[in-house]
Amino acid sequence: NARQWERSGRLRIGASITVGTHLMPRYVSAFNKIHPQSKIEVCVGSSDTIEKKILENEIDFAMIEGIVHSESIVCDTYMKDRLAVVCSPADPLCEKEPVTIEQLLSRPLLLREKGSGTRELFEHALASFEYTYVPLWESAGTEALVNAAKEGLGISVLPYMLVQNELKKGSIVELRVLNLSLDRGIHIIYHKNKLLTNPAKEFIEMCRVFGAQA
Repeated sequence: NARQWERSGRLRIGASITVGTHLMPRYVSAFNKIHPQSKIEVCVGSSDTIEKKILENEIDFAMIEGIVHSESIVCDTYMKDRLAVVCSPADPLCEKEPVTIEQLLSRPLLLREKGSGTRELFEHALASFEYTYVPLWESAGTEALVNAAKEGLGISVLPYMLVQNELKKGSIVELRVLNLSLDRGIHIIYHKNKLLTNPAKEFIEMCRVFGAQA
């Protein structure tokens, strides 16, 4: 019956790459401690893939950092994040810091693939300036881009929370770019016609608490 289902609750949760890498393991582990009998399925993908799965009811709700495109989706920002512009400490731009957008785009760019929330925000931030660029590298994996930046192959733009450990180690450095706004929110999204179960509501509430502490 429904009550029993609620207690043994199967949750189908989506996460964009950043959230799936950095936040979701902690969320699921914390929820499992409170509800050891719950079954949580997580699907990690680019923000546009996750949005599609919400629309097709393949997942119940999701945490993404991208921009939502469908009017059928409720989008609620629960946490702040930003993108970091990073490069090797030996990159010629390090000496010119803070750099202009032109200087940034004069270097090879190592970017996430189209469809990722990170790439979309970067394009969004540049759109008003009408600059064009072609990335040297495009990758769905953050690690490939971080390693390419470490080796001095160019400049990467990645979520701060995914590169903070490398920044602390000093293997890459963050560049300040004048007039480029890369702050963003991390959102909880679900279909506006979706009736969220109590376990789903509880999971979402727990994420809000974590988000407030971050």
